[in-house]
Amino acid sequence: MYRRWTQNLWAAIAIIFYLGLLVRLFFIQIINGEANGVIAHHQSQTIVKLYSERGGIYDRNFNQLAFDIARFSFGVNPTQLVEKRKIARQFARVTGNNISYYLNLLKKKRFVWLARGVDLQTSKKIQFAKGNPVAKIKETGRFYPYDRAAAHILGFTNIDNAGLAGIEKKYNHLLEGKQGFKKVFIDARRKLVPTIGEPEKAPVSGKSLVLTLNIDYQLIAEEELRKGIEKYGAKSGMVVMLDPSTAEVLAMVSYPSFNPNNYSSYSRAERRNRALVDPYEPGSTFKLVTAAAALQEGIFKPTDKIFCENGKKMFSGGYITDHKPYGTLTVKGVFVHSSNIGVAKMAIKIGKQRIYNYGRAFGFGMPSGIDLLGEDRGKFTNYMKWSKSDLARFPIGYGVLVTGLQLANAYAVVANGGYLLKPRILHDVFSDVYKNTLSKTRPDTIRRVLYPKTVHQLKNILQAVVESGTGKPAGIEGVAIAGKTGTTKKYDSVLKRYSKRKYIASFVGFTPVNKPKLVCLVMVDEPQSRYKYGSQSAAPIFRNIIRRVLDTGVEPRQTRPSYVKNHRKIRVPDVTELNYYQAKEILTNLAFQVRSEGSGGYVVSQNPKPGNLLDSDEVIMLNLSGEIAKNTRREKVPNVVGKSIRDAIQILTQAGYDPVLSGSGYVIKQQPKANSRAKDFKCKIVCQPMSG
Repeated sequence: MYRRWTQNLWAAIAIIFYLGLLVRLFFIQIINGEANGVIAHHQSQTIVKLYSERGGIYDRNFNQLAFDIARFSFGVNPTQLVEKRKIARQFARVTGNNISYYLNLLKKKRFVWLARGVDLQTSKKIQFAKGNPVAKIKETGRFYPYDRAAAHILGFTNIDNAGLAGIEKKYNHLLEGKQGFKKVFIDARRKLVPTIGEPEKAPVSGKSLVLTLNIDYQLIAEEELRKGIEKYGAKSGMVVMLDPSTAEVLAMVSYPSFNPNNYSSYSRAERRNRALVDPYEPGSTFKLVTAAAALQEGIFKPTDKIFCENGKKMFSGGYITDHKPYGTLTVKGVFVHSSNIGVAKMAIKIGKQRIYNYGRAFGFGMPSGIDLLGEDRGKFTNYMKWSKSDLARFPIGYGVLVTGLQLANAYAVVANGGYLLKPRILHDVFSDVYKNTLSKTRPDTIRRVLYPKTVHQLKNILQAVVESGTGKPAGIEGVAIAGKTGTTKKYDSVLKRYSKRKYIASFVGFTPVNKPKLVCLVMVDEPQSRYKYGSQSAAPIFRNIIRRVLDTGVEPRQTRPSYVKNHRKIRVPDVTELNYYQAKEILTNLAFQVRSEGSGGYVVSQNPKPGNLLDSDEVIMLNLSGEIAKNTRREKVPNVVGKSIRDAIQILTQAGYDPVLSGSGYVIKQQPKANSRAKDFKCKIVCQPMSG
């Protein structure tokens, strides 16, 4: 009797429990069904980011200076690793980091990156046994095909492909584009399933930039400056080249330089754009200001005579000397022979306010306004604060600080007929680099500085400097060149006096004199004592640069550039073991022509071999096969079931497989199956529209 009562009790409890469940389900499904459905709908969805492609950077003739290529990153959850020391040893060997660095990383309890942004060739050296939990992830990274060329202008990007310096940082908002997104369902097995009718935003690729640079000129200037620095035993140097009619920067070089493909291996000093951020005392090149004030104000004529005190004279604050003892010189002769005493005497007569006003009119002591980051304004103290000695020192280039860009732009005023223009580096912005112009910058006139008569007189004087004065080493037979040398002792901020051993040598000039196309400044920092004068080191470098630039037969363009092929030497990349389409994309981005032979989807060899230097329009022959070497690790076939055709193609291509399509819509079947390996590198996918 007791047992039956107990059984009935448990049966009653069970009935009440199930009745309670039914009531609860009724409220969930019927009463609150709509609200709970919305909650469940949102809980089973996630947002996937769609990354945009960064825009390219081109020179004025459409030679590509920067573009995106595939990079690889490796990461792991250390809790899933067994042989941590073995993994640490392998990464240390490939990356050059200490093994202890990786062992410390692998002590963590969460996911860590072992390597980021590794190039294709390096990634091939990192091999793992089957089942190893280290993840290899394909990403996008920046590539600079000219290595060091224009590095200080282009800048570089970080591991996430965002601009950190130079043009990459200044115009990051244009280059980076906009991320997109899409919503996807997560099924019970945590797999992503496409949704129909859900919000989706396609990524917007970044804009492409066309710079005012001429990479031919840039390469010439970099090579000649490097050779000059080595020959004259100097510490560093710079070159600035402008089109005087537009103030467009055609070349801007700082030495020493760096390779933006591996920027972290270089010091901050090597990454500094010296022409923009390192002001220096210009010496006799600054005498342009006094000459302009003297002639334009009518205080002196070129034929007026000045006694130069036979090379030494006491002014307020100390003696001023000349490099040679001169007696009486004409005003023109004072500048041709670069007499400090003659210029100082002229400046005293002109007056400090006029000297200051003309210096400011030429743009000294203020930013030029160029569209690059970090420009230094230099130093040109207001005349109200000048001491008695400053009126003699400043006009000969002591106590004044200028940047290379400021000084080159000041001489462009004489070259272009008297106008100070705002320098610029950006030429055009394109959404499609071959078709649509979005915007276009034009020359920006800041002010008129000189009248035509003064311009004519200054050109005559500066041409005489090169033909018969201190600038003779800058001359080229048959070429009309105007310019000025400069030499200054370096100021020792520790000893608070000028050094007797360290000098800055410079030369700035333009050509041809009547209708100038080029303004070029060369500055050499700390040449050996026997090359301390601008005429001995900077002027010969200027001559070598201009001679080679003129030999190219290419004049600076002043209109929208059209596409031309790149005819420079570029190092051939290694595309072996890549899918044919990936290899072709990399090579055509460098303007190589691509041919193939053999059957299959993978590159097993290439000719010419990787590392060779070729003209960029030469042919690269790719040998294709359906199989790759046994020691090559290739990815398993990824799972694309449930993906849209577009996503499936992208995933398969990135994994190195050729998709073979059937139908449209979303993938419902694939062959080979996910996580297997395809012998012929092909994956057939069957698609159909998603219903519901």
